Amino acid sequence: MRRNFKIFLGVIILIIISVVACFFITVQKSQETVIEARLFNVLEELNSPVNWKNWQISLKKDYTKNPSQYVIKEDSIAHKFSIKTADYTFSIHKPNPVIFEVKEQSKYTTCNYSIHILPSLISHYTHIVTTTKVSLLDILLHRKNVAFTTISDLKYFIQNPTDYYGYDFVTKRTVDTILVEKKIVVLKKNWQQELSLTFDSLSSFIKANGLEAMQTKIVYFKPISKDSVEIKAGIPVDRIVAGKGDIRCFDMPKSFILAGRYKGPYNKRSSLSRAMEKYIQNHSLEVIAEPYERYLSGDIPKSDSDEVSIEICYPIF
Repeated sequence: MRRNFKIFLGVIILIIISVVACFFITVQKSQETVIEARLFNVLEELNSPVNWKNWQISLKKDYTKNPSQYVIKEDSIAHKFSIKTADYTFSIHKPNPVIFEVKEQSKYTTCNYSIHILPSLISHYTHIVTTTKVSLLDILLHRKNVAFTTISDLKYFIQNPTDYYGYDFVTKRTVDTILVEKKIVVLKKNWQQELSLTFDSLSSFIKANGLEAMQTKIVYFKPISKDSVEIKAGIPVDRIVAGKGDIRCFDMPKSFILAGRYKGPYNKRSSLSRAMEKYIQNHSLEVIAEPYERYLSGDIPKSDSDEVSIEICYPIF
């Protein structure tokens, strides 16, 4: 009986020792993440300590609560920088351009991990290998490691157009299929008045030919010189008829468009165009025709400061 008790006690002690050992025994663990973004864009986010607050969730929360406590220190000679907030400190060392050694500290934990950036055979994809040491207990309990969370944060940010570009985009088929169009070249200072007159003439043409307007007005702009601009004004209609004079009616090429919506002062809409062009470049898309604006509110702006609701469309391949 006493012998059985000793055996039982020995087993219990071994179990306790094994459990305790799980807290201290660590193994190296790596995780590969594929991000739908060019290597340049991934490195741009990781290399800039200012950008980390935009996508690393812990830093983003602290910065939102208290921006003044977001402190950056950089040492370009040693290839290091650090980010300190009220609750976190990130120390990053870059031994070479594609490796980041990170020490992440909170009030209660410290985690060391490396981030290795690898190019992909597909131009707008990037592979990232994150390596850290984890305890056996973490593996047994399937605990999520903060090292892998950081890269998950980056992936979500870069692949979410609203976060990364500031706007939401959608790819869809061309909706404006048959178009009544007129081209004019005008002085930039007079474009609103001239465009309004142009749409009046298009509306008269549509009425005279018994056509039905199917979608909202669309406009192409092409700068000609410092003072003048070429404008193509169009109204989608239900069927093709013969044109007259400088007005033509034609079937638009069937294609896909990348569309983004903007609401605000008309003269600030270029921020959407820049974001869309960056998206097109980052995703290796090809623009096959001039971009155009669709006036969702129906009215064209009477001045550059007018509030508008528009959709900018890039025909793409």
